[in-house]
Amino acid sequence: MIGSTNDYLCNDSISVNIIALSCLASTAMAGTNSLSSTSAEVSWTENGTATSYRIEYDAAGYAAGTARNTSVVTDTFSIISGLMSNSNYDWNVQALCSATDLSSLVGGSFTTPCTLFAAPFVETFTNFVPECWDEASTGDLTTGPATLGSGNWGYGSFANTASNSGGAKINLYFNNRTEWIISSIIDLNGGTYKLVIDAAVTVWNGSSSNTMGSDDSVQFAISTDNSLSWTSIYVWEVNNQPSAGGAPYIIDLAANTGASNIIGIYATDGPVLDPEDYDFHIGNFKVRQSPLVYYTLGTINTENGTGVADSVSVNCAISGTAVGVNRIGSGYEFTLIDMRSGSQAGITMFGFNSLPHYTAITDGDSLYIEGDVAQYNGLTQFNPDTITLISSKNTIPAPIVVSDLDETTESKWLSIPTNWVSLSTSGSGSSNIDLTNGTDTILMRIDSDTDVNDSLVASGMPIIPGDTICGLFGIGGQFDNSSPFTGGYQIFPMRWSDLTICRNTVGIEDRKVASAAFELFPNPTNGLFEIRSNGFNNSTVKVSVRDINGRFISSEFINSSNGDFSKSFDLNGKSKGIYFITIMDGKNVINKKLILQ
Repeated sequence: MIGSTNDYLCNDSISVNIIALSCLASTAMAGTNSLSSTSAEVSWTENGTATSYRIEYDAAGYAAGTARNTSVVTDTFSIISGLMSNSNYDWNVQALCSATDLSSLVGGSFTTPCTLFAAPFVETFTNFVPECWDEASTGDLTTGPATLGSGNWGYGSFANTASNSGGAKINLYFNNRTEWIISSIIDLNGGTYKLVIDAAVTVWNGSSSNTMGSDDSVQFAISTDNSLSWTSIYVWEVNNQPSAGGAPYIIDLAANTGASNIIGIYATDGPVLDPEDYDFHIGNFKVRQSPLVYYTLGTINTENGTGVADSVSVNCAISGTAVGVNRIGSGYEFTLIDMRSGSQAGITMFGFNSLPHYTAITDGDSLYIEGDVAQYNGLTQFNPDTITLISSKNTIPAPIVVSDLDETTESKWLSIPTNWVSLSTSGSGSSNIDLTNGTDTILMRIDSDTDVNDSLVASGMPIIPGDTICGLFGIGGQFDNSSPFTGGYQIFPMRWSDLTICRNTVGIEDRKVASAAFELFPNPTNGLFEIRSNGFNNSTVKVSVRDINGRFISSEFINSSNGDFSKSFDLNGKSKGIYFITIMDGKNVINKKLILQ
């Protein structure tokens, strides 16, 4: 009744229409049935009568219905393949009840695991943290790493030297810090392996040396049970610490096999608060086969028609004889030559860091070397991990007499006996000297790490345009920074005695007289020897004696040298070996070799 406290409204004309949804959405199953680094099996439950389905997937975050990868299947599962490892994906499924009757999209997400890395394996730490590696800021060797995903290890040029690409470092200064780097899973099946790793200790943010704290340590540990337990396999501490320049260390992995190996680098500065403030560096993490496959130099130093090395990145063992001197102040740049084929086969050794057991490169050393084939500006090189001295004082090969430089002269011991006129001036450091014989031009490289450069500077008489190089020995090289790598050939004189300079103010006949006018007697000598001459071109000549490393032993002027004379010298007390006697007769320079027994 209207107006009363209880009002009622009645309507008997209401109707309800129920519309059936003929194509119901499926129910996506959580997770995946099977997951690998490159594939995933996804599945769903059919809630209606559909018998076919549109499946799509793409990188995580895409808008449903816009995926770049689609297919139609008739099962309630789909195996998605061709995936990237260690990557996040979204997927969706749509029931197809008819050509025009489609369900809504439903789906899920998954992350592919990292690829199982098989030995041999290399990580250069160009980026940090490397893909499929991790770091942790707590945990010790008993508990294992914890607080994954963060820590104080970080990227840094190895040994805080900008020219060293790649590296990881940690600053150890405080106390009770426990920091981890954790490798990807490494498969060590199918062989016996070793770990080669560069390590260095420097002052904080600098490249000079420092000392580790009294109870500090950096350890390599390995886990074979998915990080449940760890075994220490190498320890650096104050009584066994790397140098500031760094060096490769070899860690035997022969006791470790199987497909589930994880290597951890565990750094701690212990409970004692020491005053030392230093950076610990690692670089060039390499899991290598042990022993390596052995190849002759003639097998691995070949190049194709465009000058590209055929064996780049091959990890192997080689051997040969060291020829010449080291052309780099720290590390290695020298030539190894093998004569077993009856002719010279050579390759250039190169590495920025010295190795612990072989640092003094000496002519005639027979060496066994393990490492990798590489190439730099057209020159095939070998980057050593280990160098073993087999024997010393072996005969070096006779030089190959050539009249030009090309691909066949790379890393070989050469002689150019013909006259070549300089078109350039040598400087106070390394110099490129263009030489011409009137038809061809070649490049002579004077390296600042040889005594050739020191001698030119000490004499005050640089090579200048017009000077004739009338005798030249050296190592063939190449520096060509653009493809094809078929130019830029060079010759490196190794020592001052490898170079005979006929100055542009001295006549040819004078040079012949001067060069033939003195002898060393006796040679070899036990210490005392004489310079005997029937006369030079000038009344005063300068005589210098250097050791095999180019260091001055003595230097003096001899008067009345344009007539017959003899002059005694005494090398008693000096190290046995090769010495070089240089006579400057005006602007003519003459070199002879003396052997001290």
